[in-house]
Amino acid sequence: MIGIIGGSGNVGQWATQALTRFSGAYIKVGGRNKEQFEKLAKSLPDNAAVEYRQVDFKNIHSVEQFAEDCTIILNCAGPTYNHAFELAEAVLNMGIGYVDVGYGKAMDQIFKRYGDKRILCKAGAIPGLSGVLPKYLAQQFEEIHQIEVYYCALGKFTKTAAADYLDGVFDSRMELPSKRREARRKLFPLSINEAYLYPYYDEECEYVERITKCNVSKWFMALEGSARIIL
Repeated sequence: MIGIIGGSGNVGQWATQALTRFSGAYIKVGGRNKEQFEKLAKSLPDNAAVEYRQVDFKNIHSVEQFAEDCTIILNCAGPTYNHAFELAEAVLNMGIGYVDVGYGKAMDQIFKRYGDKRILCKAGAIPGLSGVLPKYLAQQFEEIHQIEVYYCALGKFTKTAAADYLDGVFDSRMELPSKRREARRKLFPLSINEAYLYPYYDEECEYVERITKCNVSKWFMALEGSARIIL
């Protein structure tokens, strides 16, 4: 059984829909809002093996009760940076695998303590898909000289997502450009709108650059609209 903590939130709902369609596993959706789950349930296949269980991810006893009959816990509750350590520790101490869409800085200690065989983090869009997709595409070529990645989110930017985003921005491990500069504008294919491009470079970027053996990689956050951010 796969347990999804934060299953009634935006990311959790997408994860529930994907797993009920493609995993073949029984899904236990955990959250604090049963009404949200009931709305979600209407969009799932009629034969979906899914149930709802109330859980408070900030209460370790509640988490342990929720996870007791699961083989894997997927954490979609956020912000990740301020609770992932306690949540992961509780789950791993029960002998259960742990997957997290984000990665709080304290998770470094979890990997040192438990190793990486039962833990998968940074399994969201960025980091996550933003690293997997360039790596997959690079495998289709014999040699890679340069990679350019543009990340433009079209979905709703929730308060929780914003909190995790800001935590990543202020993470000392991120290597932002040394010179302050205004983002440049670019018109994207299949779009009538220009986007502001904000350069970034983090551990995932470095990993992709190393694994693909490319000479140069360029990474940009792409934001549509008139707002500007100075880096």
